[in-house]
Amino acid sequence: MMPGFRSSPFFALSGAARRFAGVHPWHHGAVFLVPFSARSIDDALGAGSALLEVARAERTPCLAASLIEGPAVLLGLHQRAARVLDVAACQRANVRVFRRATAGTAAFAGKRALVFSLALPQVAALFPDASFRTLLNRNVRPFLKGFSAAGALAHYFGREWVSLRKRPGAVLGFDVAEDGAVLIEVIAGFDESIEIPPAFTGEHERSIARYTGHAPTSLAELLRPGAPPDSLARAVADAFAARASTRASERPDLLPQAAPHSFALDLAAPDSLVPPGATLASPVRIPIGWLELALLPGQTPRLWLGGDLLAPRFFLDRIAASRGLPSPDAPATDTPRRDVACDPTPTDAPRPAAPPGPMDFAAAPHPAAPAGTIDLAAAPRPAAPPGSVDLGDAPLDGVSVAELLAAVDAALHATTAG
Repeated sequence: MMPGFRSSPFFALSGAARRFAGVHPWHHGAVFLVPFSARSIDDALGAGSALLEVARAERTPCLAASLIEGPAVLLGLHQRAARVLDVAACQRANVRVFRRATAGTAAFAGKRALVFSLALPQVAALFPDASFRTLLNRNVRPFLKGFSAAGALAHYFGREWVSLRKRPGAVLGFDVAEDGAVLIEVIAGFDESIEIPPAFTGEHERSIARYTGHAPTSLAELLRPGAPPDSLARAVADAFAARASTRASERPDLLPQAAPHSFALDLAAPDSLVPPGATLASPVRIPIGWLELALLPGQTPRLWLGGDLLAPRFFLDRIAASRGLPSPDAPATDTPRRDVACDPTPTDAPRPAAPPGPMDFAAAPHPAAPAGTIDLAAAPRPAAPPGSVDLGDAPLDGVSVAELLAAVDAALHATTAG
């Protein structure tokens, strides 16, 4: 039996002892820790949904760490398998494909990999100054401390991956429910890196400098020789336990015996993510990768949005509704449309720039877009419509709100012009 979280020194300290030792908590309350265990990929991906229900009911952050076995691709919530992957190559190699509950980019589990699931009742549950704009920036910090303590010096430079000793080593994903509950997943390859081998990727995925020219690494390359996966899981649990103001609680009872449904995809229908009857438009290049759009004639919203970006489904649906095509029978109007989202309060506050250097995807050269696609970086961006409302603190990462709206408008213009 693998050692539990209670073997760590921080776990045994009470909140008062931690404060006396000079460890200042970020979270004024408890943290529930599910013991590390080897789990099926379905059970590991289903842990997040189960923990979200507990986080809501108990108003308490919950963390689980799972060891999974590949080979498998874990797609982001909005990623279309037929665009990201060479589906036939995956089938020939018996590479299974799953869709996570969190948005973002895909991760590869070649052999063993770790999946961390962090459920929060609201975005500021661990960090009082956290907002949707800083959702990952704040809440990834205990993971960085845990990875570093285990021997894999970790940094986060923005967007969807964590740098381990200056090389990409873990993929981040998140989802936000309409009630404000947050799920964050961190996926790190143990025996092999999280990069999908080129033999299994599609044309669009191969055209992206996914990790800005850096070669991803595995945990086995970074940890001390012979270090087991649970050593990293304990270090991450320590980082969360040390920051709670009360004793962290080990809760093996929080996860069901089996996932309520399978996250595996049927590769015979790789486009099943797109609503029936929808017509796919050309993908649009955005900083994090690709934005996908489909036209939904006669439905509301009139657009379907997907792709690599980090955003919850309800947020993309609201963006789609605000950018939908007018009905041919609709009367002409000069009234400017307004951008509708979670927080429609106007704001003129400047957005922080991405840190300079090789980690800035926008500043790095990237291969030419495949034929038949729209490269937003090389095209002029349409101005925001007069009277539009800035979306403010939106649950969005990997692309700014302005870039997202410009990408949608560019695709719609190209589609209607064609």
